[in-house]
Amino acid sequence: MEEIDLFRLSDDGKTLERCLDYNATSVKIPNSVTRIGRRAIGRSSRITTLKIPSNVTKIGWEAFFCCTRLTSVDIPDSVVKIGKMAFYHCSSLTSIKIPSSVTNIGEAAFGCCTSLKQIIVDVDNPNYCDIDGVLYSKDKTTLISVPGGFEGNFSIPCRVTKIEQYAFNGCKSIISIEIPNTVTEIGRSAFSGCTSLTSVEIPNSVTEIGKWVFLGCTNLTSVKIGNRVTVIGWRAFESCKSLSSVEIPNSVTRIDEDAFSYCSSLASVVIPGSVKEIGKSAFLNCTSIISVEIQEGVTKIGGSAFSGCTSLTSIIIPESVATIELWAFAGCTSINEIHFKHTNPLDFSFRNLDKTQVTIYVPKGLVKAYQEKIGWSYKIEEEKEEE
Repeated sequence: MEEIDLFRLSDDGKTLERCLDYNATSVKIPNSVTRIGRRAIGRSSRITTLKIPSNVTKIGWEAFFCCTRLTSVDIPDSVVKIGKMAFYHCSSLTSIKIPSSVTNIGEAAFGCCTSLKQIIVDVDNPNYCDIDGVLYSKDKTTLISVPGGFEGNFSIPCRVTKIEQYAFNGCKSIISIEIPNTVTEIGRSAFSGCTSLTSVEIPNSVTEIGKWVFLGCTNLTSVKIGNRVTVIGWRAFESCKSLSSVEIPNSVTRIDEDAFSYCSSLASVVIPGSVKEIGKSAFLNCTSIISVEIQEGVTKIGGSAFSGCTSLTSIIIPESVATIELWAFAGCTSINEIHFKHTNPLDFSFRNLDKTQVTIYVPKGLVKAYQEKIGWSYKIEEEKEEE
């Protein structure tokens, strides 16, 4: 490796591996460089301007990650590839131009650039284009990146079939997003960090809500999920602290880990029988949930699924449930009734529940069978007959 002034270069001098001066405010990259490596200038928080030489063909993964004072950058028409998160969280960057030479732009290349107003693409670029400063694939079927500084309401064009990963990531001033029924795929983290987004409707054309899709949308109060969605992914709605209600359609077969964790305004939830598994920590620390209805058909309740739901007072476990993992209802300090519908006593353990406070209700004639199965320390009574 060779060190030249502010930089550490590869032995052949062609790859910029690291900027050595964290206090530099302006950077001129040596003309010998053809590749800017991973995080080469990342986290250089004082840099406001930089010049990329005309020999550079590749801007690496996170090359300028978190250069929070960078206001402008010129990408030369020698660049072919812009790596993943190359300019992620460059929160002072206001505009960027993509030359015709660029054939590959990695995911979240311009994510969370909260001052970015437009992404302009050269009209001769064969793979990409822009519409009103928003980045799309050339055929306009994939929405790739909305500038983080976009404000107000956004309507996705009807030609779009795919919303790319991180497409709206960190768009803190978007209030509403209209998704047409031409969209069939929503990439991970597509709307994460849209902290002003208040409501959204997932069309029936979408079959999966992937991981992190609405993570941290703290002002999202309601969501309508289309009736063809089968999976609600890992952390899909985590920390949507204003989400007060959600209707899970009976097309859903799986709710993944942490899907609704820390949704502290969610008051009630109905898990349809189409759902076979409630993932670990799926509703962790949903502190306002009062009631949960788990319908017949659900077979597994994952560990810590409802842990920390401190307002939950009662729960009905249908006979279809075969497995309740450890800590599923741990820390549910208000729970006083658990209703089992199983004619064959289910082997379970409710850790961290006050046994003096909780009454377990079981089908008629099965009190002794449950006592022998789960222990005599629980208060177990026959189910009350409906009047």
